[in-house]
Amino acid sequence: WDQDAPYLHLKGNGGILSTTEDLFKWDQALLTDKVLSKEAKEKYFHPALRPEEAGKAYYAYGWDVRKTDRNTTRIWHNGTNNIFFADFYRFIDEGVTIILMTNSWQGSFNGTGGVISRMIFEPNYKPVIPIADNKANRAFTAQIIDMTLAQGLAAATDTFQKRDKKIDLLENVVNAKGYDLIEEKKRKEAIEILKLNVFAFPRSANAFDSLGEAYLEAGNKKLAIENYKKSLLLDANNENARDVLKRLEGK
Repeated sequence: WDQDAPYLHLKGNGGILSTTEDLFKWDQALLTDKVLSKEAKEKYFHPALRPEEAGKAYYAYGWDVRKTDRNTTRIWHNGTNNIFFADFYRFIDEGVTIILMTNSWQGSFNGTGGVISRMIFEPNYKPVIPIADNKANRAFTAQIIDMTLAQGLAAATDTFQKRDKKIDLLENVVNAKGYDLIEEKKRKEAIEILKLNVFAFPRSANAFDSLGEAYLEAGNKKLAIENYKKSLLLDANNENARDVLKRLEGK
C-alpha cells in the first residue's frame, strides 16, 4: 500500500482488484450472450479506425484484435502502473486463454504471455529463461550502456563477453535506453545501444525489431528491412515487423 492509500488502482480511473480466476470467468462469459448481446460484441471485438487514424485498424473497445499466422483470432491487452501488471490473451478460435497478474512488476514481464502462447502453439519453440531483474544486473547493465556511449560498441561487447557469469545484461533496460535516445533524436547513439542488445540477445525478436525501428528513424531503409526480417524469422507472430515490412517493400 502507498502511504496515500487507497492507491491509484482504486481511485477514479475505474481500476479494479481482481484475480486470474475471476478474469477467466469473465473470459468464459464473453463467449456467450449473457454479459453482452451479439450486437454489442460485434462492436466490442471488431477494430475500427478513429477519425485521425489511417491504415489498418487493430484496436477495438479495449482490445487489440489481430489474426495469428494460423489465421485464428487473437484478442489481447495488458496494463501496468509499474507496480501491478496484468496480461490477457484470448485465442477464441482455439479455446485458449492466458491470464497473467502480478503485484511486483518487472519490465521483463512484458511479452511473457506471448512466450506462453508460443509454447502452446509451436511444438518446437524453446523459450529463453528471463534474466533476473536484480541490483547486480541493473548495475552491470548501466555500466555497459555507459561504456557503449562513451567508449564504443566494441569495448562494451568485449566487457560483456568477459563478465562474471553470475551477472548479466537486462534486455528490456537496454531496449528502453535505445528508445529514449530515439526520442531525443540521438539516432546514431540509439543504433549503437540497440546493436548491443542484438549482440547480447541474438534470439530476441524484440531486439531486432527495435534495431529495425532505429535504422528506420535514421533513414537507413536497407538495414531497417534487414533487421525487421530477422525479427520476423524469430517470431512469425510479430505483426509490427510484418506490417512495417509490407510498407517498406511496397507489398
